[in-house]
Amino acid sequence: MSSSKEQDGALRTLKRTAIVVLAWGVSYVLALQILKHHPVSAWVRGGAVALALCGFLLWLAGCAKAIRAENEFSRQIHLVALSSAFGATAIFVFVCDMLQRAHFIEYVSLLTIFVLMMGAWLLAVVLASLYYR
Repeated sequence: MSSSKEQDGALRTLKRTAIVVLAWGVSYVLALQILKHHPVSAWVRGGAVALALCGFLLWLAGCAKAIRAENEFSRQIHLVALSSAFGATAIFVFVCDMLQRAHFIEYVSLLTIFVLMMGAWLLAVVLASLYYR
C-alpha cells in the first residue's frame, strides 16, 4: 500500500513538472513570436517580456516544489546536481564572455546557454546518483 502511494505521488510530481516545463516553453515561444514582429508599443514589448519571465519563474517554482516533495536522500542528490550545474553554467557563460571580448567567437544565444544548463543538470543528476548510491 505504501509503495502504491509513493508511485502515485511520484507520478503526480512528474505530471506537474511536465506541465510547468510545457508552460515555460509555450510562454517563451509566444513571447518570441510577439517580439519577432518588432512591436512599436513599449507595453506590448514589456508584456512579452513579462510573459516569458512568468513562464520561467513558474518552471523554477515547479522544480523547487518537485525537489521538496522528495525524501532527504533524493533532495541531496538534486541539490548536489543543481550546484554542479550552476558551476558548469557559470564557467560556460564566463568563458563565452571572455571569448567574445577577445573576438574569438560571436554571439552566444540564450538557447545555447539553456541547453548547456539543462544538459549539465541532467548529467550531474546521473553522476550524483551513481556517486551516492
